[in-house]
Amino acid sequence: RRDGVRRSRLLPLLMAVLGAMAGSAASAQTVWRVGGEGPLATVGAALDRAAAGDTIRVGPGLYRERLVVERAVTLIGEGRPVLDGGGHGHVVEARAPVTLRGFVLRGSGDRPEREDAGVLVHGAPARIEDNRLEDVLYGIYLKEAPGSVVRGNEIRGKSLPLERRGDGIRLWYSHGSRIIENDVRGTRDVVLYFSDRLLVRGNTIREGRYGLHTMYSHQGRFLDNRVEDNLVGAFLMYSEGLELRGNVLADAEGASGMGLGLKDADRVTATGNLVAGNAVGIHLDNSPRGQDAANRFLDNAFVANGAAVRLLPSVRGNRFHGNAFVANARPAQVAGGGP
Repeated sequence: RRDGVRRSRLLPLLMAVLGAMAGSAASAQTVWRVGGEGPLATVGAALDRAAAGDTIRVGPGLYRERLVVERAVTLIGEGRPVLDGGGHGHVVEARAPVTLRGFVLRGSGDRPEREDAGVLVHGAPARIEDNRLEDVLYGIYLKEAPGSVVRGNEIRGKSLPLERRGDGIRLWYSHGSRIIENDVRGTRDVVLYFSDRLLVRGNTIREGRYGLHTMYSHQGRFLDNRVEDNLVGAFLMYSEGLELRGNVLADAEGASGMGLGLKDADRVTATGNLVAGNAVGIHLDNSPRGQDAANRFLDNAFVANGAAVRLLPSVRGNRFHGNAFVANARPAQVAGGGP
């Protein structure tokens, strides 16, 4: 009983000591200031000095430097400072958890074999928020960076022919990430490779090749995006269990002008989308792959497409219910045969 009394008295003391230790560790984190009246003139100098957990605040101005982040830090731009990569390599490369917010990033390299990017993150989660990227080959590239957040960025590609552009946003093995309210224009694709359980919501994607492109990415949700004026609106390939709800897939023209294309895609549910002004509203190729993996199209509006739905002759097992077909040249077409 005495031991119990002693433990009951010691527990509050132990908690207080642990709390003090935690507070001391938190207070040890440093805020570094760059530019203006700050002691440091370059962001690179701050990164050299910063320890894991530190914050670097960067004042307005032009910083002609390419950054490599090797410790977990937070980079905050105040007054929209410009990081200019000078047309070589990556503007920011992160090899540790990073938060990057409030910058203009411009002038990556233009070599596709090196995947030159405005922001490249690999091997760690990141928060990339409220930045403007311009004159970049790839915009934001997450490589093995699960649980990342890409939110509220404007991304503009280099002035190159479409076949030479990089992707505005690219994910590779970055499960559970969130791509939210970005504005992407004049790049190639927003492409999601081998990345499950994604949330892609409220983005605007224009003037590219495939607005949204999945490969082997399962159980993702695509909500309230506007994908317009691309060669293809969304192309879902080798993916399963995707949900598309409340999106606008519009004005995809040319020989491959699909609002939505499914290739070897199973258990896709598309609900309440507007599919309008495309050469083909929905194109189905070997989707679903089996009768027990039906795709469902519910309460969508197909408006002013060349063909609202086009499918290959062998396609079976799709379910359409409650959709509106308005002013399409053809409500349905079997590619290679049929009316």
